[in-house]
Amino acid sequence: MIGIQHIRHVLILNKHKNYAMAAKELHITQPALTRSIQTLEHLLGVKLFNRKKRSIEPTVYGKIILEQGDSLLFTLQSIEKDIALMKGMSIGTLTLGIEPASAVNLVARAIAKLSNDYSGIDIKTIIQETSSLQQQLINGELELFVADSSRIDANIKFESIPLQYRKFIVICKKNHPLSELAGVSFEQLFDYPIATSHGLSEALLVSINQHIRRADQNNKKCGRIYCDNSSLLLATIQNSLAIGFINYDVAYEINDKRFTILQVNLSQQSQNVIVYLKHNILSPVAEAFIADLIELDKSDYINL
Repeated sequence: MIGIQHIRHVLILNKHKNYAMAAKELHITQPALTRSIQTLEHLLGVKLFNRKKRSIEPTVYGKIILEQGDSLLFTLQSIEKDIALMKGMSIGTLTLGIEPASAVNLVARAIAKLSNDYSGIDIKTIIQETSSLQQQLINGELELFVADSSRIDANIKFESIPLQYRKFIVICKKNHPLSELAGVSFEQLFDYPIATSHGLSEALLVSINQHIRRADQNNKKCGRIYCDNSSLLLATIQNSLAIGFINYDVAYEINDKRFTILQVNLSQQSQNVIVYLKHNILSPVAEAFIADLIELDKSDYINL
């Protein structure tokens, strides 16, 4: 019978293309690894690797194992984890992804609640662009991720749970000339530099770029500031005349006296979604995290 150890040995051997290096990672001797591969080849009745001068290469039969081996290991590890969790949710691991500036603060609160409820659980978060998170989800490196719905590929492998629509917010520093006005038009914003970061919708970015170009044509160059980090963005706005366009999540960081929220009517909104693989049975800890996230999302967690 093929054992899970056989599969792991094939994967690690293919990774290094070298028996000695693979054996070192597996913490076994090189002869033991050789016997393991030979035993598997005998069981299957096929050759899995071809030896070359300085490396080895998988045969067509070896590639079949390689194509399914990672997902098989992931499934078996998930079974072990789920059984342990079912015994009392006392241990386990949740690996989740977050797109930059997409519900980071909301996700942080859900993680905190999950950790408080089940202190023995290991939680790993990965913050990357949506395209990278999607690929990692397909590869089995993540159990789920949270991102802006507008950046999710239409993929039959994905299932998504929508969170609430959230408005975008326009801010400036206290004592800014616009902060004294009762109402501000969208056009008035472009008398000043425009500061943005991650998390704005494509529709809003298009509108901002159109107005910047229009201001340039009218010899009113307003300038553009892009910050890859929300803390840097807020610090820049606080110390300049720049007007900041931020999403609802970044607004969580400005509930203080340093900024003024301008009453500008923006029609564009954002919506984050929880994404996981279709037909994939989520672990109990993932289910608990999703329930916490949805519950927190239902409340207006920022007083604007």
